[in-house]
Amino acid sequence: MLVIVASGVFSNVVLSRYESRLGRRFFILLFSGLMVGSGILLFLTTSTALLLLAFFIGNISTTGTEAGPFQSIEAGVLPGLVPPARTNRTFGVYNVLGYGAASIGLWRRRSRATFRTALRPYACFTSSTRSSG
Repeated sequence: MLVIVASGVFSNVVLSRYESRLGRRFFILLFSGLMVGSGILLFLTTSTALLLLAFFIGNISTTGTEAGPFQSIEAGVLPGLVPPARTNRTFGVYNVLGYGAASIGLWRRRSRATFRTALRPYACFTSSTRSSG
Protein backbone atom coordinates (compact mmCIF):
# COMPACT_ATOMS: atom_id res chain seq x y z
CA MET A 1 0.00 0.00 0.00
CA LEU A 2 2.93 2.33 0.61
CA VAL A 3 3.86 2.09 -3.08
CA ILE A 4 0.34 3.11 -4.10
CA VAL A 5 0.30 6.10 -1.76
CA ALA A 6 3.81 7.12 -2.87
CA SER A 7 2.64 6.91 -6.48
CA GLY A 8 -0.25 9.29 -5.85
CA VAL A 9 1.99 11.75 -4.07
CA PHE A 10 4.68 11.55 -6.75
CA SER A 11 2.29 11.97 -9.68
CA ASN A 12 0.52 14.94 -8.06
CA VAL A 13 3.82 16.64 -7.24
CA VAL A 14 5.05 16.16 -10.82
CA LEU A 15 1.71 17.38 -12.17
CA SER A 16 1.66 20.50 -10.00
CA ARG A 17 5.27 21.33 -10.81
CA TYR A 18 5.17 20.89 -14.60
CA GLU A 19 1.50 21.26 -15.62
CA SER A 20 1.81 24.93 -16.52
CA ARG A 21 4.76 24.20 -18.82
CA LEU A 22 3.61 20.98 -20.47
CA GLY A 23 -0.17 21.36 -20.34
CA ARG A 24 -3.08 19.31 -19.06
CA ARG A 25 -3.50 17.38 -22.30
CA PHE A 26 0.07 16.11 -22.09
CA PHE A 27 -0.45 14.88 -18.54
CA ILE A 28 -3.78 13.24 -19.30
CA LEU A 29 -2.16 11.35 -22.17
CA LEU A 30 0.91 10.52 -20.08
CA PHE A 31 -1.03 9.22 -17.09
CA SER A 32 -3.48 7.36 -19.34
CA GLY A 33 -0.60 5.65 -21.10
CA LEU A 34 1.02 4.76 -17.79
CA MET A 35 -2.29 3.36 -16.58
CA VAL A 36 -2.62 1.18 -19.69
CA GLY A 37 0.96 -0.03 -19.24
CA SER A 38 0.24 -0.76 -15.60
CA GLY A 39 -2.85 -2.78 -16.48
CA ILE A 40 -0.93 -4.86 -19.00
CA LEU A 41 1.86 -5.42 -16.50
CA LEU A 42 -0.60 -6.42 -13.78
CA PHE A 43 -2.23 -8.87 -16.17
CA LEU A 44 0.99 -10.47 -17.38
CA THR A 45 3.27 -10.72 -14.36
CA THR A 46 3.52 -12.61 -11.11
CA SER A 47 6.82 -11.01 -10.09
CA THR A 48 6.51 -8.96 -6.90
CA ALA A 49 8.91 -6.29 -8.15
CA LEU A 50 6.98 -5.85 -11.39
CA LEU A 51 3.66 -5.80 -9.53
CA LEU A 52 4.98 -3.00 -7.32
CA LEU A 53 6.18 -1.13 -10.42
CA ALA A 54 2.72 -1.54 -11.98
CA PHE A 55 1.08 -0.20 -8.81
CA PHE A 56 3.43 2.79 -8.84
CA ILE A 57 3.06 3.78 -12.50
CA GLY A 58 -0.66 3.01 -12.73
CA ASN A 59 -1.95 5.45 -10.12
CA ILE A 60 -3.98 2.70 -8.51
CA SER A 61 -6.29 4.11 -5.84
CA THR A 62 -6.21 2.71 -2.31
CA THR A 63 -9.86 3.62 -1.77
CA GLY A 64 -11.45 2.60 -5.06
CA THR A 65 -12.29 6.22 -5.78
CA GLU A 66 -10.48 8.88 -7.74
CA ALA A 67 -7.53 10.23 -5.78
CA GLY A 68 -4.71 10.46 -8.29
CA PRO A 69 -3.56 12.96 -10.86
CA PHE A 70 -6.73 12.69 -12.94
CA GLN A 71 -8.75 14.20 -10.13
CA SER A 72 -6.36 17.14 -9.91
CA ILE A 73 -6.66 17.77 -13.64
CA GLU A 74 -10.44 17.38 -13.65
CA ALA A 75 -10.82 19.72 -10.67
CA GLY A 76 -8.77 22.30 -12.53
CA VAL A 77 -10.74 21.94 -15.75
CA LEU A 78 -14.32 21.84 -14.41
CA PRO A 79 -14.62 25.50 -13.31
CA GLY A 80 -13.62 26.64 -16.79
CA LEU A 81 -16.36 24.57 -18.44
CA VAL A 82 -19.37 26.07 -16.69
CA PRO A 83 -20.54 29.55 -15.70
CA PRO A 84 -19.31 30.63 -12.23
CA ALA A 85 -22.83 30.38 -10.80
CA ARG A 86 -22.94 26.66 -11.64
CA THR A 87 -19.48 25.64 -10.41
CA ASN A 88 -20.63 24.26 -7.04
CA ARG A 89 -23.44 22.25 -8.62
CA THR A 90 -21.04 20.90 -11.25
CA PHE A 91 -18.63 19.69 -8.57
CA GLY A 92 -21.57 18.13 -6.73
CA VAL A 93 -22.71 16.20 -9.81
CA TYR A 94 -19.09 15.24 -10.54
CA ASN A 95 -18.68 13.78 -7.05
CA VAL A 96 -22.07 12.01 -7.03
CA LEU A 97 -21.28 10.34 -10.36
CA GLY A 98 -17.74 9.40 -9.33
CA TYR A 99 -18.57 8.02 -5.90
CA GLY A 100 -21.79 6.45 -7.19
CA ALA A 101 -19.85 4.54 -9.82
CA ALA A 102 -17.32 3.43 -7.21
CA SER A 103 -20.15 2.25 -4.96
CA ILE A 104 -21.75 0.26 -7.77
CA GLY A 105 -18.37 -1.25 -8.57
CA LEU A 106 -17.88 -2.29 -4.95
CA TRP A 107 -21.40 -3.68 -4.76
CA ARG A 108 -20.93 -5.73 -7.94
CA ARG A 109 -17.33 -6.79 -7.29
CA ARG A 110 -18.12 -10.46 -6.89
CA SER A 111 -18.73 -11.15 -10.55
CA ARG A 112 -15.99 -10.62 -13.12
CA ALA A 113 -18.55 -11.09 -15.89
CA THR A 114 -20.60 -8.22 -14.46
CA PHE A 115 -17.49 -6.06 -14.33
CA ARG A 116 -16.71 -6.75 -17.98
CA THR A 117 -20.33 -6.13 -18.95
CA ALA A 118 -20.29 -2.80 -17.10
CA LEU A 119 -17.14 -1.71 -18.94
CA ARG A 120 -18.37 -2.57 -22.46
CA PRO A 121 -20.54 0.56 -22.90
CA TYR A 122 -17.67 2.72 -21.64
CA ALA A 123 -15.24 1.09 -24.07
CA CYS A 124 -17.69 1.57 -26.96
CA PHE A 125 -18.30 5.20 -26.00
CA THR A 126 -14.62 6.07 -25.74
CA SER A 127 -13.88 4.27 -29.00
CA SER A 128 -16.63 6.16 -30.81
CA THR A 129 -15.57 9.53 -29.41
CA ARG A 130 -11.94 8.93 -30.32
CA SER A 131 -12.77 7.96 -33.90
CA SER A 132 -15.09 10.94 -34.43
CA GLY A 133 -12.79 13.53 -32.84
